[in-house]
This record gives sequence, structure tokens and C-alpha cells, in this order.
Amino acid sequence: MAIQIRQVLVVVPAQIRRALQRTAAAPAFTEYQVSDPGVVVHYGDICNLGIYCDGSSTGNRSLFENNTVYTDHNGYLVAGWGDQRLDPNGLSDAGQSNAQARQEAYDEIFATCQTGGPSLLANPPGKPTCGAKLK
Repeated sequence: MAIQIRQVLVVVPAQIRRALQRTAAAPAFTEYQVSDPGVVVHYGDICNLGIYCDGSSTGNRSLFENNTVYTDHNGYLVAGWGDQRLDPNGLSDAGQSNAQARQEAYDEIFATCQTGGPSLLANPPGKPTCGAKLK
């Protein structure tokens, strides 16, 4: 399979509500793009072959792809991800034979929190707590 250098990566976790409830209501699936709209966090492939990745445009492990999604104590989503949005030449860098070396200098960690909408808890004890001091 040929590598699609023009592939773009954004961060889109999914939320499933009512998955375990024994009611007639079907589970509800909702996807949220948590990376900024219009912002590409990585261009090109992401090699997942470990030591066999060679750092080229066909074996690139430049993006720290350890994404995480969890909930605050009230059941609202918190997401963190690796991001290369500051690479001014992201698309052209992805196609180079030394793509990894060109892109990894722009690795950053971004995070965001759900600030509205439904909680994963049926009866959340409070509002989203992102950024709030815990007592």
C-alpha cells in the first residue's frame, strides 16, 4: 500500500452514553473533534512498527502519538494528544526522505476539556472541573 503523504491527522474521541443501561433507549454515540477546527496536528503516516521505523516518509515516528482521553470526577471528557501544528512546512516535510527529523522538532502536547454538554455520568455531582482547583 502506498503511503498517502497528504493524509491529515486530527483528534476525534467518541463518547458512548447509555451503553450499560437496561432501558429501551439505545446507546448514544457522539464524536467530538477536540483538536482545533482547521488545524492539522500531523501530516503523513505514523509508523507503528517500533524499531523497524526508519525515520523516512514511510517509517515516520515523529509524532508522540500517545493520545489519552479520560473523565474528570464529574464525568466530563479531558483529552491530551501530541501535535505538530507549529511546523510551518508540515505537508512538504511529510514527503521528505528525512520526514521524522524535520517534523519531530515541532512535537508538543496539547490538552482540552469538555466544558458543556452531557456528562458520561447519569447524575453528575457537578459541572466540568477542568482548570478548577480541587479541594
